[in-house]
Amino acid sequence: MSHPSKQTRDMFAVFCDALEGADRVIVETKNALGEMDAHYLHAPELSKAIQDHKRIQDQLDWVTTLLTPDDVAAWLRISKRQIHNLIRDRDFPPPIKLGRTTLWRPMDVENYVDALAKAVNDQRERANG
Repeated sequence: MSHPSKQTRDMFAVFCDALEGADRVIVETKNALGEMDAHYLHAPELSKAIQDHKRIQDQLDWVTTLLTPDDVAAWLRISKRQIHNLIRDRDFPPPIKLGRTTLWRPMDVENYVDALAKAVNDQRERANG
């Protein structure tokens, strides 16, 4: 199962916020001939369906998409030993322990990467003045 990127999830949240208070939504699509088709959707029903879908998807993601140390190491292109060292130094999100199994939620790793990128960008901005 592929996971939507943080940018996609953020755009989805903005879309849901934009539906707030709307009466209807016009959705434009291209048909098989490449012509534009417009569809009118009742916004409150669409908003509720989207939120229900997101809630269910979030619950499924929690159950089905936990990352193993091998997954995290491959994603970050570092060794499992480096992950252990980062956790020891409290520089990395702690794992979820299920018995002897070590797992992470993808969003925790993603948030770590985002924070690291922000810190690097902030440091560059300070250096460049």
